[in-house]
Amino acid sequence: MEGLSNKSSGELYKLALSWLQPATITTHSGISQAYYDTSQRAYQLYMNDKEATFSLLPLSKSSVINPAFVINDWGTEQLANLYLENKKLVEGKDFEQGVIYNTEGVRSLVIWVKITATTPLNFLIKK
Repeated sequence: MEGLSNKSSGELYKLALSWLQPATITTHSGISQAYYDTSQRAYQLYMNDKEATFSLLPLSKSSVINPAFVINDWGTEQLANLYLENKKLVEGKDFEQGVIYNTEGVRSLVIWVKITATTPLNFLIKK
């Protein structure tokens, strides 16, 4: 990994630790299920409303570094509005997103957030 990046070994260690000991996800509203999938290095969410709120709570030794979210059964081509601590994030600057399809044609939304944090993060997703 180090040879394929311009990051230092210390930075890569922190990134690997964020994958091996991911922040705990706590749902507040609009989500029926949420968990971290180690194989995808992404949080899997199932929304049951047009809005969902959840938090990431970093563990004591690790940080949240550029988390990824897969919102399964998204159901539309429309992209999401994403808020962090009640501030609307700017797509292309603060985060990236896109719709993917599984082999049965079911849509999921993938979101990647550009952030590093050691404190809890509170998110809001709106369809």
